Amino acid sequence: MHTANNSYIEILKQSLTKKIELLDTIMALNVLQKDMLENLDLDPDELEENLNRKADLVEQLSKLDDGFSQI
Repeated sequence: MHTANNSYIEILKQSLTKKIELLDTIMALNVLQKDMLENLDLDPDELEENLNRKADLVEQLSKLDDGFSQI
């Protein structure tokens, strides 16, 4: 039972570590997006790419939340 608890805790730690990494990346992309929007020569394709990357990260975060809830 002790090993099962350790495995459980390790899975939770890994999930939280991954969530932190995803949130850090999303925050960096938010800063980039702010800079893009302040630029008068904004390239709409770059903005769209940034938004798509953030959407992918949010989806990954949501999947981690679902997996975390199941544990």
